[in-house]
Amino acid sequence: MSMKMGWKNGQFMSNIERGLCSLPSKYLMQFCAILEIPVENVIDAMVEDYKAALWKDASDQAVTFKQPEQEAPRTVAMSPALGFGYGLDSEAI
Repeated sequence: MSMKMGWKNGQFMSNIERGLCSLPSKYLMQFCAILEIPVENVIDAMVEDYKAALWKDASDQAVTFKQPEQEAPRTVAMSPALGFGYGLDSEAI
């Protein structure tokens, strides 16, 4: 397959086959023509894989995300030239 794609090294194709990297979009049409498969099928499969990866990453983050119990007061830094000083949020008008 690498030779048909015009690549000198077969490692890149091997990485694509093993899911270590994605097929660059500029090679999509050539890839589909060589394998004689509809481009739409490959695009749909790539989109579904990407969506699944996004959902997995999002759900992994949701499990580890913790809401802070109490937010620390933030410092407000306004310009003294405008008549505002420095202080805490609770002191701001």
